Order: sequence, then C-alpha cells, then structure tokens
Amino acid sequence: MRGSAASINVEVHHTWHASGVRSIEDAKRREVVLAGTGPTSSSVVMPRLMNELIGTRFKVVTGFAGPTSAQLAMERGEVEGIVKPWSSIKVGSADWLRDKKIHLIVQHTRERHRELPDVPAIVDLGHDESQRQIFALYAGGAALGTALTAPPGIASSTVAALRRAFDRTMQDPALLEEVHRSGVDIDPLAGGELQEIVDRTFVIAPDVLERARKLSPQQ
Repeated sequence: MRGSAASINVEVHHTWHASGVRSIEDAKRREVVLAGTGPTSSSVVMPRLMNELIGTRFKVVTGFAGPTSAQLAMERGEVEGIVKPWSSIKVGSADWLRDKKIHLIVQHTRERHRELPDVPAIVDLGHDESQRQIFALYAGGAALGTALTAPPGIASSTVAALRRAFDRTMQDPALLEEVHRSGVDIDPLAGGELQEIVDRTFVIAPDVLERARKLSPQQ
C-alpha cells in the first residue's frame, strides 16, 4: 500500500453521566452495557478485547444501525456507553463535554491524541508487552484515518509525485480556510510516515500474533 492520510480516526468510548461509570477501572468492578453495531466494528471488537485481556465487564448490545441510534439509546438510558470519533464528539456533542454529561473512558489508539492527554489509549491498558502488542495491532487502523491509498506496484516516481501533490494540497490556504469554517479535523500525515506506521503494525512476535488471531471476531 502507498498512501497519505488527511486525518487520523480517533474513536472514543464514552459513558453517560447517569451511569456512574467514569473510567475503565469502574468497568472492571461491575457490568457496563454498551451499544454495538456490526460484529467487526470497534464498538464490538474493542470491548471484547478488553474483557478478554484486562478483565473489564462490558456487555455489548449489538445490532444498532449506527452512532445516531446508539446515542439516542444512551440518552434514554437503554445503554450506558457508546463509541464515536473524537472529531464528531467535540463538534456534535460540545455541550455534553462542557456540561460533563459524558465521560471519555478510552480512545482506540496506540498513542493518546494531543487533545485527549488524560484519556487512556487502549494500548496503555495492557498489563504486559504481549497485551500491549495485541491492543496495538487492533488499534493500528486509527492512524490510517481518512487515508488516500494506491495499490502496490506503482512506480516510485509516481508515488513521490502523488505524495508531493497531497502535501501541497494540505497546505493550500483555501482548503485550510474551508476546513476552519466547517469545524472538522484536518491532521495530515505524510505518505512516508503513514507507510512506516503500516510497516510497524506487522512487527509482532509469532506467538502474540497467534493469540491475537484467536481473539479475532472471525474465530
């Protein structure tokens, strides 16, 4: 794969204020009901991983059509938490953040987003290196975000030209002004950096990879 990313996708599990659940430690002490969508979505896979690896007690109710229906269920008290991208939370639920109606308990990333320094990345939760590697493997997609990709086998000169064009576009004043007006995130990642992240994702011990496969929802 060859590509560049316009922004990373930081998904955050958050709980409703009335639930009393404010942290991952709370989710280890009692069952916490979460809304989930498809069986391979992060809203289902990540809680399952945390249950298996670090002893949380999440109960995922699957079948929600998407974040909007899940959010309504949380407001009604039918579930206690949901997952949404940070970019959507801070724009669409800014009043909830301001009024402390939601608690951000974990971000599905390898490293904490610069705007969320106090919210643990899921990799931070691992009790040992093996667990951290498994969490990192499953959280690797966050860095890809809204990536622009090309298939393998493209000439190096073409790859370089595409990456230069992307970098210049991300610096275009008109684009930046439009982004600022819309309130959406733009956090460009150069193609070379993105390629390094993808390559590092697969540097994992064989025994840890096998364990990660056994935890896969496909198993």
